Amino acid sequence: MWSKLCTSAAFGGTCAAATFYLSSSRHQPARSQSAARDAIARRQAIIVGGGVVGISTAYQLSKRGFDVSVIEAAPLLTAADGSASAVSAGGMQRVNVIMGPKEWAKTVQMFIKSGITDRLAAAPTQIRHYFAGAQGREETARKEKEAFEKALVDPAANLKRLQEPFNFFRLRSRALWDPHFYWWLTQFTATSFLPLERLKTRQKDMLSFTEWAIDLTSHAIHKEHLNVGHASTGAAFVIYTPDELEKARQEVAAHPQGFAKASKEPRTVMELNKVASREPCLRQMVFEPAGALVETESRMGDSRRFTQQLGQVCVEKMGRDASHAGGKVTVKTDTRVMGFVTSGSVWNGNLEVKTIKTNEGDIDVDEHTPVVIAAGGWTARLFAKLGLYAPVYPMKGYSLIIDLPPKESPARPPESALPQGIVISPDKVLYFSRLGDQLRIASMGEFAGWNSRPDRQVVHALKERAVLFFPKLRKLVDEAHCRTGFRPFVSDGVILTGHVPSTRNVYVNVGPGFNGWKTCIGAGELIAREADRRTGGGKPEGEGQGKEEPALSFDPASFSPVGRVVPSFCLAPIASYLWSFDKKDTLM
Repeated sequence: MWSKLCTSAAFGGTCAAATFYLSSSRHQPARSQSAARDAIARRQAIIVGGGVVGISTAYQLSKRGFDVSVIEAAPLLTAADGSASAVSAGGMQRVNVIMGPKEWAKTVQMFIKSGITDRLAAAPTQIRHYFAGAQGREETARKEKEAFEKALVDPAANLKRLQEPFNFFRLRSRALWDPHFYWWLTQFTATSFLPLERLKTRQKDMLSFTEWAIDLTSHAIHKEHLNVGHASTGAAFVIYTPDELEKARQEVAAHPQGFAKASKEPRTVMELNKVASREPCLRQMVFEPAGALVETESRMGDSRRFTQQLGQVCVEKMGRDASHAGGKVTVKTDTRVMGFVTSGSVWNGNLEVKTIKTNEGDIDVDEHTPVVIAAGGWTARLFAKLGLYAPVYPMKGYSLIIDLPPKESPARPPESALPQGIVISPDKVLYFSRLGDQLRIASMGEFAGWNSRPDRQVVHALKERAVLFFPKLRKLVDEAHCRTGFRPFVSDGVILTGHVPSTRNVYVNVGPGFNGWKTCIGAGELIAREADRRTGGGKPEGEGQGKEEPALSFDPASFSPVGRVVPSFCLAPIASYLWSFDKKDTLM
């Protein structure tokens, strides 16, 4: 086993070195004026991926006159299980996560704990259970159940159990056989410990972009009358003890404008009596918290419903009625990309996608038709088919979905027992979101390759943790459906969007993986602007046509794939070969 692991690591290291060496190349294909004029006449675009980012990109491209075809693997345009759109907690905070040494150490510690330490620690118990027989196992289970039941009524036992470490990041053996994961982890480590000035600038631009993109998303929700539970109900980070409450006050006081690092959300610290007027459910906890740190203006919405409803707008209205001028959008569902037929070479900087091969037949692509890879966690696998390395790895998130009973039903909990907005555990690993008549409990970041199936032990741990928080929701939590979805985790924590160097007609729109769905319309707008410019287009159709586009408060080049999505001499083909043997992976 270890020899195989070392061989895989060696492959990953060798390929990584080749990829790193080649990443300094810059290939910008030349384009003639006549080619640009032809592109204006065609104005076609193809998007691979019909999740929240793919549909948002189609929406923005359509407004600029492109006729857009969306290729989606799911049988229906519903943000299916396996997509990040299906599991997002719904938060739309103006916040970015910046990975540093502290965050890296915490992540790797959880990797080691879940992948090695926990398994070694469990070995003696498993051996004891084996020799104890069925009766002994039943006795152990009975004691564990008694301890759990006590924690649901005893405040001291409840707090003790809630304060036990909870592994948010989990590493599964499947990732350890993947050379792509090793190179991704190498880049993740490097950017965490060596934040170069260029990366710091990109992270600063990322925060400005996030604020701008959230406003665009909110505008689209209102303009298209989307019923997605969009509201500014705020977010409450629970604080257990008075000492921790005082520490939070000092942290907020250190920022006189009321803004945290990498955040533009106004914050305040409230004691329980005050915060309970916003979130009465906090009084339903077994151990009453001291208070909460509250982001008073945080917005939220259901990304799954957003994807469904905006997709419906795209297909039924864009380019088809007077209020939605622009190009038409078509969606090909249940269509999986199997490969590409290309001309040119990534090494010469002129690779061009000529045909997209799918399970439903071939799709021919014109030279000047943008092909946008917006496939979320599957992005790296699609780029590998083109001989390119993309610094994206899927982080499988878990989400418990509770559809609340009708208001007149006796099975529905009282409003005082339900979150009104977003409630977040002190360790920031459990997110309770109220999205209209649906309660969503999101958590976990599991690295397990492309296996989207939920792990029963993880689901059990998540449900137990949720019940410890709100025991009165126990019946609903026990019956909750669990969804999983891949968050596209970009190694440097910065979104990837723009034209891909080394190609003529390939674009990418993905990541960063932990920033939520809130930037989807903004990311689509950046792609639309660049595709419009490269094909010689003009201003968006309809609203704002003929006016100068407003200046941006950030540099879109900060999110470019230049130097990030790079030709791969051996990593891409070797990783693709190894992936082909894993029949348990769900295919794009």
